[in-house]
Amino acid sequence: MKQFNPFDKSSLYEIHAPRWQAELDFSEMTQDILDSGKYLPRFSQKEHEDDYKYRRSMSCALDMIRDAVRLRLDCIWRTSPRRIVGATKYESIIAGLVDNCDDYGTPLDDFMRKAALRHYVTGCDIVTQLTGPPENSPDIVTKADALAAGIRPFFAAFSPLERYWWTTDGAGNIMGARYCLGAVAESDETDEPDGSVKFLSLIGRQWRVWVATPGKNDIEVTLLASGEHNLPRPPIVKLYFSESAKPGHFATPLSLVTRPTRIAIVAMNLKSQADVDLLAAVPRWFLSGFDGDVDSYGPTTLIRAAQPEARMAVIQGDCAHIAEKREWLMLYLHEILRLLKFRGSMADLEGSASSGVKLALEHNDLHNELRSTASQFERAEIEMMRQACVLATGEDIPSANAQEILGYDVSYERDFVLEPVGEMLDNLRRLAVDCSWVAEETPSMVKEILRQISDALVRPGSNRAAEIEQEIEEAGLEGIAAFRPAESLGEPKMTPPSE
Repeated sequence: MKQFNPFDKSSLYEIHAPRWQAELDFSEMTQDILDSGKYLPRFSQKEHEDDYKYRRSMSCALDMIRDAVRLRLDCIWRTSPRRIVGATKYESIIAGLVDNCDDYGTPLDDFMRKAALRHYVTGCDIVTQLTGPPENSPDIVTKADALAAGIRPFFAAFSPLERYWWTTDGAGNIMGARYCLGAVAESDETDEPDGSVKFLSLIGRQWRVWVATPGKNDIEVTLLASGEHNLPRPPIVKLYFSESAKPGHFATPLSLVTRPTRIAIVAMNLKSQADVDLLAAVPRWFLSGFDGDVDSYGPTTLIRAAQPEARMAVIQGDCAHIAEKREWLMLYLHEILRLLKFRGSMADLEGSASSGVKLALEHNDLHNELRSTASQFERAEIEMMRQACVLATGEDIPSANAQEILGYDVSYERDFVLEPVGEMLDNLRRLAVDCSWVAEETPSMVKEILRQISDALVRPGSNRAAEIEQEIEEAGLEGIAAFRPAESLGEPKMTPPSE
């Protein structure tokens, strides 16, 4: 048996870690990553350092990966999730987790938003942990004693980059995993860090906490704590945007940005090539036949020479291939936008003199995705609470009816504003003017459009929102048919069928 080293990583981790790191980097592309040239390799080993430094200084992220992730988070957290903690015997456990879910005082709402960010970028494992009783606590013998002493479960979220090793069953459930908890913090700023790192291992019904300290010749590994729980498998909730279906790659998360990130890397390097080509294509003066040095000059400077053999010429590189690269670059950017569910099969970039470049969302696809994600987060929370209550009490709570037994209900936002207010107003105008007979026969549809406009302008749940809702509900729409079609719309009006 080989010596145990918690720093060892599984072969699956080695395969996917570079991808996960790239997804994380492109979701928050910072200056240090651009300056390092991490995703901008040299053209060749003979590329001059000054040329490579210039390309790094010109590098930038042209993709919309960060914006696509933030947009989804803002939609789902447009209003805070609504949580109901019922009056059951688990009420104190669940209510305590809602207020402080990670043993650091973090509310569950903030914790889940951070976990959702990881869900979109790399995937996220949420682990339910139970702290043991303090040392020299003879009065704490049973789980009831621990609850009475305030010892409750808590949650921890890990990205796959922090999961060094894992194993699964045939259904893809994680049966064992080892997570890196990070470096052991120094107790004082004057302390010298020794490089010690903590790890959490979950194997079947067992859990272990290790600390590993690198030495001169080897690594010293110490078991800090261990114990057992009464769940059939490790208390881990997988919060993945998608999961690999390849045999042998179970519990390997795929994210919203997995495919766009690869294309973004290609686009960044193509843009870097164009930077060099543009620099080479800058017009330059070629002087010959001049005696001595020529003074510096600008575009309005007149240079005269007494020598009859003096010549001046402009040298400029060909620009046709630069335009070709620009077309390819736009193709890559369009594909990124399509994958991120921006409007149109080619994710159109719409130019506007008043608002610059405007990205419009593909309403149906993105709306369905957000609703599905909201349902996923709701199921995840209920499973997290079930695991916590089982760990805390030792009781068996079936997953099938855990929500009823726990008395816990959570509801995430499902009314999303995905269209600009101007477009919604235009749609309402066209309905009321060009299709007035349709609008009059279906007043509920008109009122629904008005509600969507109200949701975009006023904070949901506010007093003003309630006032507007009442006004919309009481509004009479009998006068819609009196509107005359507007000739300026430039489109054929829809007339009611003849009797």
